[in-house]
Amino acid sequence: MGLQVAAAGKIINEFTGLAFAGGEFETDNPAIRFVSAEAWTKDAQGAHITFATAPIGTSSPVEGMRLTSEGILLVGTDTASGSAKLQVSGAISVSGMQVAGTATAYSATVYNPTAVTGSSSLVVRA
Repeated sequence: MGLQVAAAGKIINEFTGLAFAGGEFETDNPAIRFVSAEAWTKDAQGAHITFATAPIGTSSPVEGMRLTSEGILLVGTDTASGSAKLQVSGAISVSGMQVAGTATAYSATVYNPTAVTGSSSLVVRA
């Protein structure tokens, strides 16, 4: 049959968890998948990596994190919105954070920049 060209969105390779349930093995949950981001040619081989787990009480994998072909880390979403290197959909909890540079925080209710003492390159928007 020979090698086939991978179309965009096709799994190139994967590492999956193997679970025994009800007399059979489930093989696609959890998984780290390498997925083509474009139709592959000799000169175009863009790809992204997805990380999937199954919520407690379910048996279906859900993508929770993706590293895009542009190097953007997406958490809780599979679509980049802009070029920020870390994009999170949902609440974030940070404990014991130490930053260096200049930080600016924005209020969740009123778009009100507030200076943060110290130094950081962190910008928080709600």
